[in-house]
Amino acid sequence: MDIVSTLTNTLEKLKTKRDALGTKINTDKECATCIMQQIKDCKVNFEKINKEIEKSEHELDNLNNTIEQTENGYNKILEAGETLMSIVSQNLTDVENINVNPHNQN
Repeated sequence: MDIVSTLTNTLEKLKTKRDALGTKINTDKECATCIMQQIKDCKVNFEKINKEIEKSEHELDNLNNTIEQTENGYNKILEAGETLMSIVSQNLTDVENINVNPHNQN
């Protein structure tokens, strides 16, 4: 009877280990499924962030172009103003010498 008892105990231990291993496998599968979903969510978020970065970079390029064009226009206006002031300054003495009073003619 000792052999039967030993075999029965051994068989029960093997079944217990089998059940524990089956439970571990199911738990690991659930964990793997959860991780896979997290990976999918991360991929979606990653793609969304990349699209936002691309959009922001495009907007930044447009803004930089607008700033450059505005600065160029501003510089042209300044140059034109300086040229105009130079012309006025050169001719100011001539303008000041013009006699606007018709009674003071000699």
